[in-house]
Amino acid sequence: MKQKYDGVLFDFDGVILNSGIDNYRWAHEIRKNEAKKLELHNIEGDRLNLLFSCSNFREFDRKINSLGLNHSEYKYLERKVAQERVELAKKGYLNIFPEVKQNLKLLKISSAVVSNAYHNSTAEIIKHHDLDKHFSYWEAPRLEDLVNYFRVMKPNPEMLNRASKKINAKNPVMIGNSESDIQAAQNAGIDSILLDRERNQPSFGENYRIKTLNELPTILSKD
Repeated sequence: MKQKYDGVLFDFDGVILNSGIDNYRWAHEIRKNEAKKLELHNIEGDRLNLLFSCSNFREFDRKINSLGLNHSEYKYLERKVAQERVELAKKGYLNIFPEVKQNLKLLKISSAVVSNAYHNSTAEIIKHHDLDKHFSYWEAPRLEDLVNYFRVMKPNPEMLNRASKKINAKNPVMIGNSESDIQAAQNAGIDSILLDRERNQPSFGENYRIKTLNELPTILSKD
């Protein structure tokens, strides 16, 4: 029986890597502590999570200016977050979800990672967990160019389109845990799966909704 989909595009954080422990408190603490070194005091770390809370570069630029930051200083903060993300993954504090490897082994079609998180740290974590045995390709923005970061990050379909081409998938499906993942799939003209582990997400127009990756083979077996 021929499968409906010929590839799977996975979001990374929240789908493969359990990085949202305690609502990303670890990342907020890094931003807050490193901001103090830049003489930015009494600013909570969640206020500095601008790459993932701003919808475009203009909004981002306005907010960092209001905080007294320039682009170089902000990239310094985010590099520290990226370094901590890797270190915590290596220590086992940020781990892959328990069902990930089993279900990646079951895949009979090509797969890739498409993430809005930083390219270098994502690649390092993929290799640390030997996930490069399963993923043919991974795509994520690079922190060096903030303008381009906002240009390519989901819900823009560019990374999805590039990953689909790299794994030779003409009809892939995107699996993610956020609205931007589902919107990116819609913008790329492909089907989507919302991974809603806590069963508390509203509908974003996804084609399927699952609670665990253990449900993925059933969807992929559809013709």
